[in-house]
This record gives sequence, C-alpha cells and structure tokens, in this order.
Amino acid sequence: MAKILITGASGLLGSNLVLSALQSHEVTAIYHQHALSHPEIHALCADLTEEDTIDEVFREANPEWVVHTAAATDVDECERDPAWANSLNRDMAARVASKAREYDAGLIHISTDAIFDGVAGPYREDDQPHPVNEYGKSKLAGEVMVTRAHPEAIIVRCNIFGWNAQ
Repeated sequence: MAKILITGASGLLGSNLVLSALQSHEVTAIYHQHALSHPEIHALCADLTEEDTIDEVFREANPEWVVHTAAATDVDECERDPAWANSLNRDMAARVASKAREYDAGLIHISTDAIFDGVAGPYREDDQPHPVNEYGKSKLAGEVMVTRAHPEAIIVRCNIFGWNAQ
C-alpha cells in the first residue's frame, strides 16, 4: 500500500481524492480550517505556509507520493489580496515541492486552466500561458516554483466545478 499525503483535504477536490485513495492506499489528509471526520482518515490540521509545520507533516507521514491540492481558490479574494494569493499558490507550493523532493516522494501538483486567457482554447500543455487575473498569475508562479523545486513533479491544470459541503 503506497503512502500518500494529500494537502487541501477538506476542499472539493482534496476530500474526494482522500475518499478514493483510502480504498487502496495509506492516506494522510492535511487540512487547515475545516476538520475531517471519518473513522478511516488519518487527518492532520496544519498550516503549510509555515516551514516548521511542513517538516513535521512530512516526518509524520513519510509519504511516497504527495498530491498538493491546497491553494487560494477564491478568485475575488486573490484580486483583493495578491500577496495572500502568492503566499498560498506560489510560496506554499514551492515549499511542499521542495519537501517532497527531499523525501524522494513523487508530487502531483494541482494547478488550473486559469493560467490561460480563454481566448484560443482548448489548450495544450505547451501553449503559452497568459493569465488575466491574480489567481491565474499566482497559480502560474506556483507552477514555475514547483518545477524548479521538484523537476519530476506532475502538474495538472484542471478546472473544477462542483459542490462542497464546507
């Protein structure tokens, strides 16, 4: 059973990944504000913007794979506070990627199709990014930092719509 660390585990994507992965993997689910309540989930509350916290999480989980879904996804708040957006979408992503590489863990980093302007889609992975808002800019900056910190990382650019109980 592979050991997987999933960040952003109380969010829409993260929570569904946790529930799916529980079937065949040892999962450590990281959340920040909304506690997870499920008897089979090993959940940790952690602020991944803090380097010491990331160290503690990785020491405890010792993952083989990391799926990094934690991010600032409130597009309006990203516009109001670009520093906050970059703290989460660029800096936190870089720290998680660096720590995953240090632990020789594979990394799947969740990004967004918002790194593109929406004019000429559908897009391919080698198309030139052109974000039009702070959310897209911060996520693109995160991709750059993740690639530098963990060159073997898999970056998934997706667009997710759905309902979350949070």
